[in-house]
Amino acid sequence: MGWIERLPLLAFILATVVLLALPWLRARFGEGHDQVVLDPQGISRRGARGARERIEWNALDSVVLVSPGPDTGMEPAYWLLLDASGRHGCAIPDDADGLEALKARLHALPGYRTSREATALADRGQRRFELWRRPA
Repeated sequence: MGWIERLPLLAFILATVVLLALPWLRARFGEGHDQVVLDPQGISRRGARGARERIEWNALDSVVLVSPGPDTGMEPAYWLLLDASGRHGCAIPDDADGLEALKARLHALPGYRTSREATALADRGQRRFELWRRPA
């Protein structure tokens, strides 16, 4: 049997290997950017690698922006939407799809500090900037 007769079998084996490797490839290299979804109940983030986070609007206690450090290259800033304990919520990178809609909603919160947001985004000291806290 020559190589021409084996060609369909080789193509089948190659296609099978690629299909079996797809979940690993997606986990390893991701599928793009994180996605932010707003709904009347809260905020959800679906990570490029499948991670999922959610915080309800009524549980949102603070909004913190973490600027990347000077040695991180192209690492994005992160928006931390936290509950009262500060341990649960969403960490949303600055390059996430849907971030503009989230920012518009956050800017409408009473007492939100937009001037501090601009300072935080320009900062390269890997610091945390509290932009909003729920009034007591």
